[in-house]
Amino acid sequence: MEGKVTIYDIKTKQGRIQANDGNIYSFDASAFINKKDESLIKEGMSCSFEFIENKLSNFRLKDAEDFIFRNETFKEPANLELISGELPTNYTLIDKAKVSIAKTDRIREKAIYKLKHDCKMLGANIVLDVKESTNIRSAMGYGFKFYTIEGVPATVGISDPKGTVSRADLSHRLLHKQIIKLKNNVETIKIANLALKICGVILFIIFLLGFIFTL
Repeated sequence: MEGKVTIYDIKTKQGRIQANDGNIYSFDASAFINKKDESLIKEGMSCSFEFIENKLSNFRLKDAEDFIFRNETFKEPANLELISGELPTNYTLIDKAKVSIAKTDRIREKAIYKLKHDCKMLGANIVLDVKESTNIRSAMGYGFKFYTIEGVPATVGISDPKGTVSRADLSHRLLHKQIIKLKNNVETIKIANLALKICGVILFIIFLLGFIFTL
């Protein structure tokens, strides 16, 4: 027979099962085939068992480790962090975007703020693989230094039995489509700007050639 565990008291070693036949069966620790199951058992786990002569026996959990994995609870980092190296050992990586996001500003702190803000709006609680670069942009004869901060939005959790978020919550939080769309929009703008520069060079060459031939 099969069913789901509705309760198991580790102190009294008594429990109940809601069986697939609609009946509720009581059992105790002597019913376990595998004693390891007693340390893993939780409400809602699927199980198989036999019920002969009003006694439940041969109790076995089904996919217990997968159940624990799917129903593990976490607490989240207190603040959204930018991580350039290895993930801290107390963090469990739940989900990670396939592309990075970059923000640029003349003020480094503003670039960092923009990246954090956008990643948070896209469902992340951490930014991984963070890289920083600078470049000089010329305008009206002056050179201006710009900072670019780039990273990958992700969700992590700190395993905690009293945590308020589940693995499923963190697994479905990242807005992957919007992240990819944002990345594609940035790349499109880069291509458009490059095309404008090329057109500008071509027009300058045409103008220069026209000027030379009129001499």
